[in-house]
Amino acid sequence: GIASVAFIPGEPGGFVTAAERTGALKIWNVSQKSPVDGVHVHPSGFRRLLFVEQQVAAGRPASSPAPPGTPPPMTEQTSASSLSQSGTAAAPSNTHDLRCIFNLVDGTVGVFDLRRRQTLFQTTPGHTETVFDCQFKPSNADVLATSSFDGTIRVWNVETMECIQLLSGHKGIVYSVSWCPGESTLIAASSSV
Repeated sequence: GIASVAFIPGEPGGFVTAAERTGALKIWNVSQKSPVDGVHVHPSGFRRLLFVEQQVAAGRPASSPAPPGTPPPMTEQTSASSLSQSGTAAAPSNTHDLRCIFNLVDGTVGVFDLRRRQTLFQTTPGHTETVFDCQFKPSNADVLATSSFDGTIRVWNVETMECIQLLSGHKGIVYSVSWCPGESTLIAASSSV
């Protein structure tokens, strides 16, 4: 079955489904009856997938220069069908980032670049149980918070692929986590509340 679905930013009618058992993503367009493309990301099934909601300059956050040889980013005019064929497009000055974050049934958390079809960041299963939620910090897309059945919240540095903070002490399952806009404060919902 399908564990998660998300519209592709800047792709009118384009969306992605994430399989709950196979770790596969399928790329769709609402105007077509079958998937445009597919990619296998991980052996474990997906729990959730969502896209980074930020504008980027030349395909990278404004604070990060593009490395040499980086292919140009997708344009907003690029269709989901051309996304699967070429993977590149003429670079406008601003475009949507096509990174999505995912969490898997085995506790793994990762960042996948849909345009390049490549996993940019993937933890070993840091949580000892299923990850229920994951959210990028609004002011820094390199910081990711995850919440889990194991009763913990982990904060990850996506660039270094390290857990930079472990928040424990919850008396139950932590179902969701959210960042306070513009701050480093997290709130969580757990079964102990």
